[in-house]
Amino acid sequence: MALKDSIKQRLLQWRGYLFALLAVAIVWVVSAMSEQQRFREQYNVLFTGFDTVRYATISCDSILPLEVTSNGFRAFARGKDNSRIIRINISKLLPNNDSDDFKLSVKTNDIADNIRSQIDSRGVDNINILSEKMEIHLAKRESKKFAPNIANVLFQFEGMTGLAGEPTITPDSVTLYGSRASLDKIKSINALPQTVGHIRISGKHIVKLDTAWMRYKDLRISNKTIAVSLPVETFIENEITLPVHIMDVSDKDDHSDCVINAYPSTVTLHYLVPANSYNNANADDFFVSAHKSNKDDNKLITHVDRFPSNVKIKTIEPEEIQYIIICK
Repeated sequence: MALKDSIKQRLLQWRGYLFALLAVAIVWVVSAMSEQQRFREQYNVLFTGFDTVRYATISCDSILPLEVTSNGFRAFARGKDNSRIIRINISKLLPNNDSDDFKLSVKTNDIADNIRSQIDSRGVDNINILSEKMEIHLAKRESKKFAPNIANVLFQFEGMTGLAGEPTITPDSVTLYGSRASLDKIKSINALPQTVGHIRISGKHIVKLDTAWMRYKDLRISNKTIAVSLPVETFIENEITLPVHIMDVSDKDDHSDCVINAYPSTVTLHYLVPANSYNNANADDFFVSAHKSNKDDNKLITHVDRFPSNVKIKTIEPEEIQYIIICK
């Protein structure tokens, strides 16, 4: 029983020591946090006083470092403020002439009072500006138009539906605005690689444009997306028998009295056509040629050179034909 009482007494003593240490630590922290100290702060710089429609910012000093004297509690509260912005008006520094490109340097000592007036000075003894000057490079904003390239877009159609004409892009051009130096580096505006799937009927599809132009901070674009209108129809399969026109057969011109015969002399063309145009296509709308193959033989490769714009070629049979030259 005496042992238990002894242990209990020791535990109470240690608890007392811990509470005493904790109290000392709290007093020390409060004392340290209450002392005035120097803290570094950074503010985002926003230059104003110039026509942003007319001039583009090529580069600028976007961060202003400051040294603020305050106690720790106030510094902790200020550290949670992420919306620190200093606005610097440069209207009085702008050149009188209509310059295309110019750089400006703002001495922070000349506008120190204005800078300090934009800073929350509650609980602050002193504000020291650590940067001697802020610089900004402006250039006259120009424009350049581009026809969007949608080659990177894959359109996937369902069933027997398919594209029945040329896609229409709206708007048919997009405009980049910025300095001439930056605009000259952009050669094209392309659609991002993307897939537009499950297409069944005609309609508009929103396509995102590549943002490669954003590497140049002064550039702005009129449209970040475009609408692509697709004429879609249901296709059905049809076939037609066509004569073969022999082309560029070696020795043909060396035998004026010779006749070239192809075997077979016709091919069967399988193609897809919109359902409403099934009976409209005729043989005169197609042209099939035969060219000598790369192989050293008497075979010719067949090729469809002409066909209606709303037709999709599926197969040509046969793909190779033979020929002989018969001379008198």
